[in-house]
Amino acid sequence: WNFDSTSVPSSLILISIPKSLIPTNSVSFSHKITPMSVFPNPATQMATIQLSHFLNTTTVSITDPVGKQQFIYPIVKSPEQLILNLNIFPSGTYLITVGSESQKLTIIH
Repeated sequence: WNFDSTSVPSSLILISIPKSLIPTNSVSFSHKITPMSVFPNPATQMATIQLSHFLNTTTVSITDPVGKQQFIYPIVKSPEQLILNLNIFPSGTYLITVGSESQKLTIIH
């Protein structure tokens, strides 16, 4: 479905988490920080999209294994994390795109 700014399906949960609520003492990074990461991968029910530099208006889109866009959501002010409810998507490998960055996500039910 396409987001038309007038309705969001009740089965989809998208949560924006401000950076101030993310604990910093329990997370350590020993690798290069990427503009976007999706975890856990593979995922079953929920997935987190970690954003690091998207400050302007952009979109999050999810494309299914046959290339059909299943979800698009505009972001006006970029949060640090987005949490997706994956229960509405069948099992498969999807392409998660935020702005110009993309990453594959495998959903297993």
